[in-house]
Formats: sequence, structure tokens, C-alpha cells
Amino acid sequence: MSSLDSLESLEVSATKSLPPNHVEFSFPVALKELVLGGLLLPWSKIQLIEELPNLEVLKLLYNSFKGERWELTDGGLVKLRFLSLENLDVVEWTDTDCGDPFPCLQKLMLTGLSKLEEVPSCLDCISSLEVIMVRQCNDSVKSLVRKIEEEQESYGNENLKIHIN
Repeated sequence: MSSLDSLESLEVSATKSLPPNHVEFSFPVALKELVLGGLLLPWSKIQLIEELPNLEVLKLLYNSFKGERWELTDGGLVKLRFLSLENLDVVEWTDTDCGDPFPCLQKLMLTGLSKLEEVPSCLDCISSLEVIMVRQCNDSVKSLVRKIEEEQESYGNENLKIHIN
């Protein structure tokens, strides 16, 4: 796949489980939009995505990644404007407190995250953040988003829109 140098948009999904020793792959560096689903990748493989220098849209759908902990790394996803997490089993979504992994993030969509208990602290102070949409999530996710809203206001971002369904 890495030989498709000029590819800007890609959707990869699997309907059957991959073998435990996943096939190694890389993504074209020109990608601006990536949608993944059903791959059951370990969260350690998210580094392949974080290394994409032009990625602006990332949608992680049902079972794209498997595991309870996703730790963001400093310097990854620097051009990301839209992030959608849908029906993942992640419980702890954290950052390393050593920078801003989402300096351009404008829209965050959280759907069907029934286990999520922790979000990255960097979400509290991203000045570019305009919208957070929450659908079919538990009350703890809703509380986390309300806390982000309060922190954003304290940083002067009065324009953040929160939509909770």
C-alpha cells in the first residue's frame, strides 16, 4: 500500500477477524483521510497513523483497534482536523502530557463508547476545537465532555459547541 504515494483517501475494513499475528503494513504518506474498521489492531499500531504527516480526517470504526488503552504520542496527528471514534472498547484514552498531539483539531465525534472513562488532558486546551459530538455514550463520557467544555471556557474558547444525544 505504501507504493500508492499520491493516494489521499483510504477506507480499510474487515468483516472477519485477522489472524493474531497481523500482516504488517504501512499507509501512503499523502493520505489526508483514513477510515478503519474491523481490523482489531492493537493500539500500539496507531503509531503507523500518527506518523502520517498530512492526515486531516481519521475515523476509527467498530473494532478497528482492540484494547483498553490508547496513549497518544507527542508530535503525532499534527494536521488532524476531524476525529471520529465509534464503537471502540477503549477505556483509557490518554496523552503523555508532553505536547499537543492535536494542534489543529476542530471536530471530535464520540459514538457508542460505552467503556470510556478517561480522555486526553490535551482536549482541555485545544484552541482550534469547535465541536464535540457525543452519541450513544454512557454518562461518564458525557461528564468528561462537560469537563472539557468547562476547561475550554477557562482557556477562553467560548465558541466550542457540545452536542450530546
